Amino acid sequence: MNDIVKLDASTFWPDPDLGIIRPERPPAPEMTTEELKQVFGPWADWIKEAAEAKNAPIEFVAVSLLATASAALGNSRWASPWDGWSEPPILWSMLVGEPSSGKSPAMDAVLDAVYEIEREMAEAYLAEFKEWNADNELAALAHSQWKTEARAAMAEGEAPPSTPAEAEMARAPVRERINITDATTEKVAELLSSTWRGLLLGRDELSGWLGGMGRYNGGGDRPFWIEAYGGRPYTIDRKNLPDPIVVDHLTVAILGGTQPDKLASMLVNCDDDGLLSRFMTVYPNPVPLSRPTAPLNKEVLINALKRLRGISHMEDEAGNRRPFFIHFSDQAADALQEFRVRCREWEKDEDVEIQQRVQAIAQVAIRHKIPLKAAAIQFPLGHSLVASIIPGTVSPDQIRENVELMNVEIPAAFWGELKDEGLIRKDAPV
Repeated sequence: MNDIVKLDASTFWPDPDLGIIRPERPPAPEMTTEELKQVFGPWADWIKEAAEAKNAPIEFVAVSLLATASAALGNSRWASPWDGWSEPPILWSMLVGEPSSGKSPAMDAVLDAVYEIEREMAEAYLAEFKEWNADNELAALAHSQWKTEARAAMAEGEAPPSTPAEAEMARAPVRERINITDATTEKVAELLSSTWRGLLLGRDELSGWLGGMGRYNGGGDRPFWIEAYGGRPYTIDRKNLPDPIVVDHLTVAILGGTQPDKLASMLVNCDDDGLLSRFMTVYPNPVPLSRPTAPLNKEVLINALKRLRGISHMEDEAGNRRPFFIHFSDQAADALQEFRVRCREWEKDEDVEIQQRVQAIAQVAIRHKIPLKAAAIQFPLGHSLVASIIPGTVSPDQIRENVELMNVEIPAAFWGELKDEGLIRKDAPV
């Protein structure tokens, strides 16, 4: 009989390497101080100070500032690379990072100034409305007196008197807005119709905003928001009111944050309609925890945003408001064209066939109203040799999500359509 050899578990069974289940991400490129000053000029120092005060990455503060400034400028100025092409200055910015990576503090560094300006605007509006309301009451009394005199004159067979100037009702003041958080598309259109300049949608978590699209109208919000990126005219016909809401320029900047796994889920589960591709996304490396050494100078940003909002619009021959178009120089137009050509080349470098196949499968999943991830995770189980699958997870939430995906019923018609369209093999076991 062979002797039994006792093994030391610590020697022959080392601790598992959990790194294999964690997604690897190469380090994000870091902007040097010189590059920051080259891009942001005199605002580079403020961005750096804000990032230190909020213990957040510089990139988070920088894109928050760009999105907010774009909304403050709004429709007063548009860029025109060449004749026939003009764009509003608005930006959609998405801050991507794990919880406690500094997304919300970075946005607060900029949005706190917006809130202060809006408080001042609200106070000015209330004072203006109070004065208008008093004048309007006097006008209503004068109008009532004129109607009495007009009826009396007509009863005597005389011509009614003309409406006195003091009986004319003045137009109600408009409450200016900069930031919105949660509003229906109809309300956003109303605000843009009255304020004209443009708005900023600020959301701490963008996945909730994207997931809430269609809460009221079965998914019809996405086309509205896609249009809101381009500043084009937009009209909403209201069911219970005779007059539509007419927006000269549907212009809304967006600023918000999300987590990497939620962004991945949005990319997989949403329609390929170009909405997400409109975002300028930053995913920087986290910064070490530290205490601020100096308070943030908020007044500098408040004054700057007020100056941007003070830039006036232009008017056409009929007196209608329109943007002032800033035309590119020949050198700038050439640089833009060169960049467009490079982007087209990058697109060619991608495997177009795989992209098209993935997009086609996603469209079939949408038609059958099933999550694409549910079909992907269940597909291997169709083979007789596959007894189980082990999906990689990095959090309890992903485990719960995988369980839910395994319980989704995939109709046979879905697999049949994939085979009919040549998206999977005809003999693929399902």
